[in-house]
Amino acid sequence: MSPELLPFQEKLVRVVSDLVSRQEKTLSEQLTRDQDDRFYANIMKMELERVKFILKSYLRTRLFKIERHILFIVEKDQSGLLSPGEMQFAFALYESRKTHFNDNLFKHVPRKLNFMDADTIADEYSKSFSLND
Repeated sequence: MSPELLPFQEKLVRVVSDLVSRQEKTLSEQLTRDQDDRFYANIMKMELERVKFILKSYLRTRLFKIERHILFIVEKDQSGLLSPGEMQFAFALYESRKTHFNDNLFKHVPRKLNFMDADTIADEYSKSFSLND
């Protein structure tokens, strides 16, 4: 699996979902009387299940990649690659992870050693680019 997150194919996902739901509705309304019609209907149902599996796999893979590369996506503002739902998921995940790390890890690290603290970063930045050197 490639780590690169490609742009969300909103139109394609919507069209495939609509076609699957219409085909399922058609199959459920269709009466199958003889054995050949039932066989054909079963093949159509299997094909619909395959298409639904592929669509769900596409969406699961995107969520997996978002979870795995959440820092890159949020910090480099890659929101143009995400659907609105994925964007909400990404920012909620980012905020919950940030809160978790702050509450459970960085809060317990002495301020002098906490390189993730905003004040510490600003101090180090000002020291390294001092005009007095």
